[in-house]
Amino acid sequence: MSPYERSCRDFNESQKDVDFNAMVAHYLKHGYVFSTPYFFVLAELTGRYVQGDCWFIGAFAGDLRLAWSILPAETEWMAFGRSRWRGGVNSDLRFVPLATIRRHCLAPPDKLMKEPGTAMLSF
Repeated sequence: MSPYERSCRDFNESQKDVDFNAMVAHYLKHGYVFSTPYFFVLAELTGRYVQGDCWFIGAFAGDLRLAWSILPAETEWMAFGRSRWRGGVNSDLRFVPLATIRRHCLAPPDKLMKEPGTAMLSF
């Protein structure tokens, strides 16, 4: 299963009231969509304290260690939701310093992966 397919499956299992294709369309219009054989990322440059200081990750599947090469801008923060996505608004945002996430990505793959090809980090 490709990272895109895994992300689509996981999203559809957890989000019954939002269409995955609608979310991808949102990121195509307002953010970034990265799809490779190694990872799938929906990301939007946003702000925690000032505009542009944070990446919001709407969806991710694949090898997180390889995804760093595609970020078009360096930021201080990364945010992701722990709850439900509702048309660009997430009800439970989690902000983590990007340096912390990078440090965790240096861990051996068995510390990162729940199953091959799926990054599972908790902060």
